[in-house]
Amino acid sequence: SLSFRSPTRRMTIKGLQCTKASYTNDEAKKDSNDFSFLSELNNRDGYIQEGTINKTGVVLIHPVTGQVIGTLPNPSFIPKQKINEEGKLEHIKGDDGLFQYRGEHKVDNFEFSQMRVFGKDRAAQFASDVLSHLREQGVESTARNLGFLTTGVEIEGLMYDRDGKPKDFPSEEQMELQSNMTEVALDVMYEPNSQAIALADCVKNLSEKYEDSIMTRCSFGILGGPDDHSLNTGVLKRYVHVMDQRLKTDRMHSNDDLVLEFWHSLSQKFGYADFSDLKSQVGNISFMTMAAAHCSVGIPHQLTDAGTTGCLEHAIAVADFVNSDFGTLLELMTFSTPIVYGTRVGLTPPNENTKRYPKDVRAIARRLFNTTSASEFIGNTDNLAKRIREGIIEGHGDRMDRLAFVANVPYPDHKFMRRSVDHGRARLRQSAGTKRTDYQVKLGRIEFTGGSSTPDLIAHSARIAFFQLMAIGAIEATAAGKTPMEYFGELLPAATTCNQHDVISFHYNFFGISHPIPKKILQQASAFVASMRRNYQGLPDVEKIINLAEIAIAKLDVPVAKDLNEFLDDPRGCFADVVTRMFEADDEMSDKQRSLKIGKAIHDYEIRLAKEIADCQGDIIVYYYSKLNQDGQR
Repeated sequence: SLSFRSPTRRMTIKGLQCTKASYTNDEAKKDSNDFSFLSELNNRDGYIQEGTINKTGVVLIHPVTGQVIGTLPNPSFIPKQKINEEGKLEHIKGDDGLFQYRGEHKVDNFEFSQMRVFGKDRAAQFASDVLSHLREQGVESTARNLGFLTTGVEIEGLMYDRDGKPKDFPSEEQMELQSNMTEVALDVMYEPNSQAIALADCVKNLSEKYEDSIMTRCSFGILGGPDDHSLNTGVLKRYVHVMDQRLKTDRMHSNDDLVLEFWHSLSQKFGYADFSDLKSQVGNISFMTMAAAHCSVGIPHQLTDAGTTGCLEHAIAVADFVNSDFGTLLELMTFSTPIVYGTRVGLTPPNENTKRYPKDVRAIARRLFNTTSASEFIGNTDNLAKRIREGIIEGHGDRMDRLAFVANVPYPDHKFMRRSVDHGRARLRQSAGTKRTDYQVKLGRIEFTGGSSTPDLIAHSARIAFFQLMAIGAIEATAAGKTPMEYFGELLPAATTCNQHDVISFHYNFFGISHPIPKKILQQASAFVASMRRNYQGLPDVEKIINLAEIAIAKLDVPVAKDLNEFLDDPRGCFADVVTRMFEADDEMSDKQRSLKIGKAIHDYEIRLAKEIADCQGDIIVYYYSKLNQDGQR
């Protein structure tokens, strides 16, 4: 057996082991150009190699199923490197100061899929077996033996000094784009209470470690300004600076008037002529201080001759369900931040004459990148193989994990090009790189990437449960030989489409849950949870997931609390609305002064909430309802 470490307990996944490959553990080869293992794999397993090393992207194709088994990215994604005077590798820049691409392939660039095509009948039977195991043995056994319903959590946060100026983390703690941003990441878990305790402990410990600072897990930088943040200066510096250039030059394009209005208005608030002036003077994208709260759910795995193998049909079902318009709920559930750099930006929604303020600025700001565009459903394994094959060879994307969802995305002069949707709603995580070692297991999983970071750990934990419930629903659909769109189409019309994400998000962001568009999605969410409750009645650990999912839905509503002290005592409703009320209540103070006051209040709120969650042993359900009477009234 193999172990997954977590801050609160050791979780053992029985029977799961690494997919073996001869190159996997040879650290000496990872930076080399020795690709002889490709020929070995081709000769042994009959894989078909397409593409040419150092000229195009390269894919290995399964001879029977057509699945893309392994990939090398197109050289257009590989920076050129040289050995400097200190004997270290460094990226080569041109006369224009930009990194040069079309570098040489290295073994370290190779990725190998840990999933396989099962075929429709076998996938349906395996799904039925998984659900039987879940009903008979429960969530814990299903997670430990099959990897299904395991969860991963990553929640980002920003740090400022007590005067509201960005404050850098030590180099080893800088895990994201900015030097004042870090990330709390939990090891693989499955059980809601343990996960809540682990997350609360991480948040509390980090905030207490920097108690002389202001730590917030807001979804956008609420303090400082667009020109006083800096790019990562830590261990990820080289990677971040390369990605900064690629995102800035190739992927920062939007034709959405509301998004462009946001960035132009924000730029002018800080003395720039327009957004182009801000970009030019700052010189990088450190002003994009957007903090996400990613979460992932493991798909079912089987132990085969090849090792631990995830079912690709199951992965596609979960990913498509999450990518549907119904899955937009996972984004709305963690809206948190109406403030940006010590102020608010009023915008004029389409068909409106007055400016309105959004609940969550990240939900708008992030759409400046065409990597957030809406993607079509995957549908089946052939479509997935086609997307990965074309994307890798032609250079539409660099990794199989980020090519499951692609779209025709906007570029200047009203052009559209086929590209990967790296920062859309979901990623189908199937690759295992060459850095793995014998004691590591990398479970195939579906990652939701659309969510904002939030200081409200109740909303965050409840959202993960809703995601787990959607995963169970997707496996139900597969067991019935259907896609989630077919299986839930009558109950959940929003599950049948995937092009209204931004419409749903926009209306909730500006008009709240009472608007007919988000209200309709909320009604479908309640119907989904009620249906799953009927299907799994009498199974306590599944019912716990269902009860948490109900809290996630309730958190979309309007809160009663007027400030964060009241919100601790009455946690109903959306965190962002409470912050808005606090901002508007202090109208005699300047925007900067009240934002600093709110930042300090959020720092204290996070610590107090984390302590209270730990005190109740991570039982979010008991904690939440202990704040309310049985009828839901104070």
